[in-house]
Amino acid sequence: MACFSTSASLINSNGGALLGNAGVSLNAGGSGPFTLSETINISSSQISSWQNQGVQRVLLRRVFDAPGATSTASAQVQLVVPVRANFQGARVSPTQRQLFATQDNFFNANWQIVAGNGYNNVWFPILLG
Repeated sequence: MACFSTSASLINSNGGALLGNAGVSLNAGGSGPFTLSETINISSSQISSWQNQGVQRVLLRRVFDAPGATSTASAQVQLVVPVRANFQGARVSPTQRQLFATQDNFFNANWQIVAGNGYNNVWFPILLG
C-alpha cells in the first residue's frame, strides 16, 4: 500500500475559485499511518496579487490517494492574507530643523503614521490558522 498527493491547491475561501497550486508531489510507502512533511513557499508577489484581487483567506488543500483505492482523503489549512496598508497620513516631529555647514548634524526624528479603519497588517505575509 502507498499514499500519495499531487501538488496542493490554493483556493479562494470566498467562492471556491482555484488560485493556483503549491508544493510538490508527496508520497509514502508502507501500510500507514502516513506522515508526510513539506515546506510551502508563497511568494510576496503572489500575496500582493491576492491583495489586489481583494482575497482575504486562501485554503491550502491537499487530496491524498492510493493506487487502487476506492476513496480519497483531504485536508486543508486556512491562510490569512494581510490587508493592504490603509494609511491616512503621516507626520514628523520636529517639522523643521536647522542644519549647520560647520559640523555634522545629528538629530532625532519621531514619525507617526495614522492607519485607517480595518488596518490590521502583520509582520509575516501569511498567518497559518
